[in-house]
Amino acid sequence: MPLLQFSVGPWHFDDEVVRLSQEASQQHIKFAPYIFKLAQAASRTGEPIVAPLWYHAPDDKETHTLFDQFMLGPEVGGMARLAKLLKEVTG
Repeated sequence: MPLLQFSVGPWHFDDEVVRLSQEASQQHIKFAPYIFKLAQAASRTGEPIVAPLWYHAPDDKETHTLFDQFMLGPEVGGMARLAKLLKEVTG
């Protein structure tokens, strides 16, 4: 995602959280040039950096019901990892 923030010190994290944080940081670095390009375009065009699927495929009616998926610009798709956890917690 365009923003990566850690709100607590790393000494509060267990090994699994440290590993996941490292993975997220590596992904953030990998996508930084693409995100920067999207931000530059957004400042000129007003296009969103992160958008629901239907934004990039408005004629595909199936995308109108997918609320846990998104696009990072027109090229990269993503799915919220929390969606599965929320379903498990809330039933």
